[in-house]
Amino acid sequence: MRLNKFLAQAGVASRRAADKLIAAGRVKVNGRVVREMGLQIDPDQDKVTVDGKPVSAHRKTFTYLLLNKPPGYITSRKDLKAVAPSTNSSRPVTTASIPWAGSISRARALCSSRTTAISPSA
Repeated sequence: MRLNKFLAQAGVASRRAADKLIAAGRVKVNGRVVREMGLQIDPDQDKVTVDGKPVSAHRKTFTYLLLNKPPGYITSRKDLKAVAPSTNSSRPVTTASIPWAGSISRARALCSSRTTAISPSA
């Protein structure tokens, strides 16, 4: 696995930001400063640190939501076909059923903490 991908999956930084950390000499693999882009590592064998702090390999599990979009339902945050911005549309909005956490990480936490089946009401 490439080092920048490992750092991104561990939540240290995005891949591009991880490349900047590597170029700045802030990343060590097995005690050696690494500046080589595209370095291949073994997450189970190699010890990676960033600014002296160890980075552990996270095995991510993903939660997938499968939604059915019946005709006439809105799947965006706004109804773009509403007559006026202040007019509420009578068309149902599927995203109203999903709790909005304000950030992706909080949304992931909400989704992973419970399993919810969402079905539109007829």
